[in-house]
Amino acid sequence: MDWRIVSIGTLASNPLWNERGAPRTGHATTTIIKSGNDILLVDPSLPGQILNARLYERWGIDLSAITHVFLTSFDPDRRRTLGDLSHATWFMHEPEIQAAILALSDELERAEGDTALTLILEQHRDLLANFEVPQDTVLPGVDLFPLHGYTPGSCGLLLPTPKRTILICGD
Repeated sequence: MDWRIVSIGTLASNPLWNERGAPRTGHATTTIIKSGNDILLVDPSLPGQILNARLYERWGIDLSAITHVFLTSFDPDRRRTLGDLSHATWFMHEPEIQAAILALSDELERAEGDTALTLILEQHRDLLANFEVPQDTVLPGVDLFPLHGYTPGSCGLLLPTPKRTILICGD
């Protein structure tokens, strides 16, 4: 098994630096894990064209080589490139899927009468149907690690290696 950070996440603007507007694309940290013939992309957050370039820089592959995707949470910043990964198997921790369904259902009730917002929320809800729930292991050597985090079902990945154990936990 091998892994690499594709991109370290960043805020679109940092209020501590007195930045206004969005001087950069805010995104979550994205990681890639290779286990046998499987290639897992964690939190595909950058826009597709940028992520594709970073994958090539870091591993000599492009988005078409990705076989699996894992989201540490259903936060929109972590799933920006899912549309370019429809060929891959998508995974998310079951409590996160359930929490997202509840949150979206609640938002849909409050959006009653707002057609544009309702359409967006329904698209988000429809995405959830594409996720599979992994058991304790996503791929050989890649285990689920539930976390307390930004969302109720946040979940990281544990990579036990001979010298150390790596925890990929999103941002």
